[in-house]
Amino acid sequence: MRGKPLLLKVFRPSRDWRDYVFVACAAQWIVVNLVLFFPYVEFLYRVGTFQDPANSIFPITWTSALGLFVYGLWLFVYRYRQDYFRSTIYAFGLPLAATSLFEVIWQNIGAGLHIGNQTFVTDIINLSSILMALCSFRFWRSTQPLLYCAVIFLAGWVLWMSLGYPQIYSSQPQAAEIAFLVNAILKVLSFVIFALLVSFAPRPAQNAAMPSGGQPSGVVLKGWKSSLARR
Repeated sequence: MRGKPLLLKVFRPSRDWRDYVFVACAAQWIVVNLVLFFPYVEFLYRVGTFQDPANSIFPITWTSALGLFVYGLWLFVYRYRQDYFRSTIYAFGLPLAATSLFEVIWQNIGAGLHIGNQTFVTDIINLSSILMALCSFRFWRSTQPLLYCAVIFLAGWVLWMSLGYPQIYSSQPQAAEIAFLVNAILKVLSFVIFALLVSFAPRPAQNAAMPSGGQPSGVVLKGWKSSLARR
């Protein structure tokens, strides 16, 4: 049992201020989605379990969300050595935020162009899900891959608008095909952004017993003892 304390321990908030951010972000999502606007969660559940019909882009959204959740769970448990409770919340927040990031941009551009049926409530729900990802912000890192992906993501939206912002339900086949392609690419990029955001934090083992010289203290001690033995 000595080698598995981080995997088996139960979550307890510490004096680390980041734990309070963790609790606040998870709590606001529960209040907004499970208390104030629970019918929307029921709708997502029915669509996500294929009980209700969805649009043609949904299989890409569903597959990307499942893939990001599994990747996040593996990352937090086995790479960052977090307990299962924290890891599940961290991993759960990533696909929620990725989906909502795409949706909040799509809906508000559409509102400006008088496309779709955007409402203030859907904005609140989407922003709540984006905030949910902040549960794992201690693992967020700004890297070149993330920057490149964000630039491509932004350029994709500009391109979509320059094409007239066609939608997948357009009556014109060519416009619908273009909309599907751009929609799918931007949707996947949204998930990739959040995957990259948490992929480059240092592992706990790399920070343990690290003196100012940059070598783990165990290696230094071992080398010092070997030197004495040779003398």
